[in-house]
Amino acid sequence: MSDSATPMQKSQSRRDVAFGLIGVMVSIALWEIIVRTPMLTGVLPSLVDVFRAVVLSDDRNLFLNALLFTTRNAALGYIIGAGIGIALAILALLVVALRPGIVRLGAVVNATPVVALGPVLLATLDRNNISIAVAAFFVFFSVFITTLSGFAEASAAHHDLFSALGSDRRKRFRFLEWPVCLPTLASGLKVAAPAAVVGSIFGEWFGLDRGIGPLLINSMQNYDIASLWGGTLLAGSFSLLLFLMFTVIERKVADRFR
Repeated sequence: MSDSATPMQKSQSRRDVAFGLIGVMVSIALWEIIVRTPMLTGVLPSLVDVFRAVVLSDDRNLFLNALLFTTRNAALGYIIGAGIGIALAILALLVVALRPGIVRLGAVVNATPVVALGPVLLATLDRNNISIAVAAFFVFFSVFITTLSGFAEASAAHHDLFSALGSDRRKRFRFLEWPVCLPTLASGLKVAAPAAVVGSIFGEWFGLDRGIGPLLINSMQNYDIASLWGGTLLAGSFSLLLFLMFTVIERKVADRFR
């Protein structure tokens, strides 16, 4: 990136932050206005009540422990799902004969409803590992398809240059296809981060008694609306934080390799 573009990019980043803060404040204001609608009385709590339930009540440690448990499983699922996705994409690139089968496998995995896998997971995995497996399931396809698409970003001219220089397959992958793939892969990893949290919560519903998932179910069964929304907003805020963090990483990777 040229030096002249750097101040422009910093200015754009500041504008993005400003608009983001404005959006948050507008959303909070709209929430508090909607809460006072008679039709939603008892359905949508005030954000003050949610804050009290999550931060100020005696149950705050319950929320913290649930978030930590879900975060741990989401992180493990993220690493496993992303690792499998990247590995299969590399295998499909390097072994042309296997590429159609691997691509079809990825499509089948993406099209399989997670609910249908529930009995299979319960029968084959330890109950505490189910949420990790579901998180990996949610992560796998987005990382796989973006990695495979990223390899295709290398232009024919670049391939011709490497051929003219007599580069073997290993050098072509290391110095051309992998660096070209990284910006697209970073985009896939960004999208996959919140998906891992959702997958972990979904997996916790298959019989676990810890995490955000069971907390949401217990709050719903007890008609604790503030805690229900508190758990939902806590998970959503954490997912948003992950997305923003990976957005920064994505931009740095794009600046370096594009």
